Amino acid sequence: TLRYSQLIKGRPTQKRHSHRLGAKSCARRPTGPLTRKSALMADGGTPAALDRAFETRALWATHISMTHLGDVGLRQRLVALAHDMMRQMSRRRRFENNAFFNYQMGMQDRLRAHPDIRQLRSLAKHACLKHIGAQHRAAGGTAESAAALDAYARSLDIGLWAAALHPGRSHNKHVHEGAICSGVLYLDLPNGSSPIVFSDPRGSPRHYEDYPAEVPQEEATSFGPGDHSHWRLDEQPHAPFVGQAAFFPKEGDVVLFPSWLTHEVKATEARGATNQTAATRISYAFNLEAMSALTSWGLVTNPI
Repeated sequence: TLRYSQLIKGRPTQKRHSHRLGAKSCARRPTGPLTRKSALMADGGTPAALDRAFETRALWATHISMTHLGDVGLRQRLVALAHDMMRQMSRRRRFENNAFFNYQMGMQDRLRAHPDIRQLRSLAKHACLKHIGAQHRAAGGTAESAAALDAYARSLDIGLWAAALHPGRSHNKHVHEGAICSGVLYLDLPNGSSPIVFSDPRGSPRHYEDYPAEVPQEEATSFGPGDHSHWRLDEQPHAPFVGQAAFFPKEGDVVLFPSWLTHEVKATEARGATNQTAATRISYAFNLEAMSALTSWGLVTNPI
């Protein structure tokens, strides 16, 4: 069994730094606000276009990758599809982003048959393969081990869903269980939209655990009927690793990260929007899914 310390490579630093990213002070200063360094905004919705805009940067003990989807037509159609699904769901119940996720999980066969979703799933998988390949090389992987990892990762499936945040709504800290790579494509970002915020994994509490029944309901929340994995809301990061770093995307940007990396979206604003549709922050999130995600991530970070 792989220990957590085997998966999070990096050592504590002795000197503390104060770093302002809309965050608290942190033990080790990240490489700066996570904006894409490359000015290249590659046109087209092809793997080659993603590759031209792709970059990977070290953050704490892990790596974050960024690229850009330049196919404006595809992006516009995906936004329209998200709004169409939101309208369909709203006819049945009050709209809320977590419920929107569950709604889409119940229509995956129909969603996956949509031509634009098929294209996006293909691009998402390509980007995930490139990201975990970069992480593998950073961990000292050989050409032979990289080829074996790539063959394994290509056998995995991509799970994908639209996310919509109305003004004033947020998405609390969470991880994506059952996956080895996660990503977000940003499509519609009204003025005032909040960034995605990552937390230093060395100090992050374990979010998913099977808590006993005596855990007070106000301290834990369940993620659906029959789901016994609870997230304690009162756990705080462990000092001195309490730093956070925010990625400020532009429309069309894609960010990729390890699925176990704690992340959140603060309450978003919508300055100057004339209606709720124009004020809604639209993105598509995706996972490269693996049944044994912990062991699978070990293949990425422990190649030797």
